[in-house]
Amino acid sequence: MAIARVGQIGSTLDGSSDGSNQVTITVGVAGVAAGSTVVLAIGTNSATATITGIVDSNINTYTVHKTQANVGNVESSYLASGDIDVALVNGDTITITFSSGVGVVAYADEWSGLAASPIDRTASGNSGFGNSHTSGSTATTTQADELLIGVHVHNQAATWTATSSFNLIHEGLGVTAGRRLAYQYRIVSATGAYASTGTTDNNTDTANIIGTFTAPAPPPQSFDGIGTFRTDRIRSRRTSW
Repeated sequence: MAIARVGQIGSTLDGSSDGSNQVTITVGVAGVAAGSTVVLAIGTNSATATITGIVDSNINTYTVHKTQANVGNVESSYLASGDIDVALVNGDTITITFSSGVGVVAYADEWSGLAASPIDRTASGNSGFGNSHTSGSTATTTQADELLIGVHVHNQAATWTATSSFNLIHEGLGVTAGRRLAYQYRIVSATGAYASTGTTDNNTDTANIIGTFTAPAPPPQSFDGIGTFRTDRIRSRRTSW
């Protein structure tokens, strides 16, 4: 099964975690299939708040892979994902808890064709004040077929354009956060050291993250005793041969 974006699960564009320190994304009509991966791109108007937990209605497991704070522009970006072992349906929720009350903008998307616990490499960095921005490069990826996710948080007055063959799928303005969040992706078929990049139409500071996610490893081959190799039939959580 090839890596593919299934679609948007839900978002919060003007969420505030004041009081409870939590924001909630409601799952849309399509739900999320068991065996899929949820990848979350999150931005806040704080350079100190951390994510202390992510949970959904069916207690699937989520991990925060990277946090990047930009102290000068008072903002942070976060990349997280969850393996969906128990399907989510319309009206279920994904709840994000922070260490303090912040303004939040966040998107959750469903992806198929990824390995269980698929994160491979991450990198992050702040761009100086300007209109060209980068996460910095990852270490060399371990597999040829990987999904690259870029998360970029920047000033609300600037509009984002993806570069380096990335595809921008979301750019939302968080009304409470006063920040824009750009969520972009690229699917690659060769190992390499990758960076998520983009430009803005106005000069701004940004908090930038890239994460790479692996496809399931190909099945092993074994010798059948008559001079040919065969692919063993194995099953994973996501893919079968």
